[in-house]
Amino acid sequence: MTVGPLLKELIRSFRVPFAFVGVDGYDDELGFTGKDMMRSEVVQAMSDVSKEVIVLTDSSKFGKCGTVRRFALSQVSRVITDKNISQEAKEKLEDSQTILTLV
Repeated sequence: MTVGPLLKELIRSFRVPFAFVGVDGYDDELGFTGKDMMRSEVVQAMSDVSKEVIVLTDSSKFGKCGTVRRFALSQVSRVITDKNISQEAKEKLEDSQTILTLV
């Protein structure tokens, strides 16, 4: 089941400065991923109407891959995660010019 056209049209009527989103994984090829198709569609639609996409996730999600693609790394302006992020993931984000905030 997917998100209906009416819901997508409703989401397009919004204009928001930030979309704060959670993810279920990050893979170098797919980018940020999720586990649920409907939720991922809604998140993608909200990101389309936001000026900035900010990912909130714990460091364990890096190197895991969900089943549904959400965003390419290039679509995300900032990632907020914990200090246990691997050096490799940290460097990948910094190389892409994604702002990384560790908490």
